[in-house]
Amino acid sequence: MDIFKKSVVGIEVDSAEIRAVHIEGKADRPNALAFAKMPLNKGIVQDGKVLDTYGLGAALSALWANENIKSRDVILGVNNHDVIVRFADYPKVPEDKLDGMIRFQSQEYIPIPLDEVELDYAVIGETVNDEGTFLKVLLVAGKKKMLFDFIASLQAARLNILDIGVSMLSVSRIVPEQIRNLPVAVVNLTNDFVNIVIMNKNEPGMARTFNYPSDMAPYVKEITARNNFSGRLENEVADGICDVLAGEIRSSVIYYHNQNPDAVFNNIILTGSLAKVKCISDKLMNLTETNVKAVSPSELGINLSRLDKGSSFTSDFAICTSLAIRGLEV
Repeated sequence: MDIFKKSVVGIEVDSAEIRAVHIEGKADRPNALAFAKMPLNKGIVQDGKVLDTYGLGAALSALWANENIKSRDVILGVNNHDVIVRFADYPKVPEDKLDGMIRFQSQEYIPIPLDEVELDYAVIGETVNDEGTFLKVLLVAGKKKMLFDFIASLQAARLNILDIGVSMLSVSRIVPEQIRNLPVAVVNLTNDFVNIVIMNKNEPGMARTFNYPSDMAPYVKEITARNNFSGRLENEVADGICDVLAGEIRSSVIYYHNQNPDAVFNNIILTGSLAKVKCISDKLMNLTETNVKAVSPSELGINLSRLDKGSSFTSDFAICTSLAIRGLEV
């Protein structure tokens, strides 16, 4: 019955804007109700971290009112340098001892005192060598103050936080089905950062975040706001960004390949604000000699028939969509 359909909003926040995706139904066949944005005034969020909790709370309230979003249940994605992602191998132990062992030894991998972070982990596989069987563990640590600032902002907007996830680790739901079991590099081009996640058999094998080159960063938000490159300067910026991206993607793939020699990469998936600018994917395809494409809603299995006029999907909504789908699963 329709009155029992679950309804969730996935949201991301950066220094330029709030992005929100409202879906309902079931995780394997969600209905999109809204793809929405709200620009942020300078100084509310910087480098993916909240500076003004009241200002962000007010902007969130305005977004909900302007878009008439009914659900107040949200999954928040965070993306900043206060989020630390590490991959570690631990000796295989009985399940009842696993949590204690990982938490006790995780300080070796997390360069921040553990009492300053919220720590989570996931076992993503096993490896066997001459020393025995080891568990491949994904460690995620987020600084408590950064997380509490987001929580305070969402609570000020009277939103119910179902969960908080790492934006760049939400990509497993957005890799197209036909390449889901192949090695894939997912590149998330946000307004503030670049995330590169190496996926293999739909499990993350490497994740890193870096800044845009300092001489190009001031142009990123301006260009993505226009959704287009026009003129000599913008194309020079696009060329420069793509040169850097190609080098970073190449080094990430080589690093992963050295540890996993059987992995052969033929696909790069783009998400984020810059991904919607077509010349970025075209230039990257030429530089990497690899299939490069942005995510489309059809590949996410989303029904768009219930969208209001003026609401449409672009690649910068891909992570929010994945977060919202996760909300339907919990």
